[in-house]
Amino acid sequence: MRVVGPRVALVGAGYIARAHLAALRAVPGVQISAIIDPQPGAAAALARDCAGVRTYTCLTTALAEDAFDRAHVLVPPHLHHAVALRLIGAGKAVLLEKPAAASAAECAALLAAAGDTVTVGVNQNFVFHPAFARLRAAVQARLLGAVVQIDCTYAMPLRQLAARQFGHWMFRAPGNILLEQAVHPLSQMIAIAGMPVAVAAVAPDPTLIAPGHAFYPRVSVALQGSRIPAQLGFMVGQDYPVWRLRVLCEDGVLSADMITNRLSIERRLRWLD
Repeated sequence: MRVVGPRVALVGAGYIARAHLAALRAVPGVQISAIIDPQPGAAAALARDCAGVRTYTCLTTALAEDAFDRAHVLVPPHLHHAVALRLIGAGKAVLLEKPAAASAAECAALLAAAGDTVTVGVNQNFVFHPAFARLRAAVQARLLGAVVQIDCTYAMPLRQLAARQFGHWMFRAPGNILLEQAVHPLSQMIAIAGMPVAVAAVAPDPTLIAPGHAFYPRVSVALQGSRIPAQLGFMVGQDYPVWRLRVLCEDGVLSADMITNRLSIERRLRWLD
């Protein structure tokens, strides 16, 4: 007897939807049953890679036809809250692409709506990066003793900035770039440091990237986690990519390089300095 797994919908057929489609197709038993996007051409183009999927231009119709059991929410971040609330209200489990929502209040509202009855998750894929996973395992095993502090350098290119796609959500407000890009290194830092109990940030004057578009490409963030302190040097629009996370321990230093996928270990030697 063939067992039919959960039916999953992709709500949004933009750039990131193809990554979710590929991941879901690799999960045994999962059926991608619906793709929902207000632009029918975008949904149809994505559906060509997935036999048997139905396409919709609105969520209301897909819900009315009971076209899916679970949904990946892949719309622009400022729409996450409204779309996820509708899905939760219909009893559909939800996986949100990062950021979960555009504010802490919206995130809290989603969790309150879901309660203990509807599953809600957020995709933070870089906490599973192989180099970071090895670092995290070393921390948990206390390979170099207790952790003292974390610092991270994130200096990366930004495709939308280079292409001058200034209509993108990340350019609409100063904090959006942090929700769109800094969330990656911050998710790694928080996984080790614990949830922040205090945060401070400083940035130089903004850059005028286009008329009416002031943008902050650099910011330094200091946070006190529930376990240890951490610092982030965040820069976008860089030509030379650097993404390194260093964990200072009692007996050495662990360094994860996300670009080269390498974990480096500095430890005490048998000899005195």
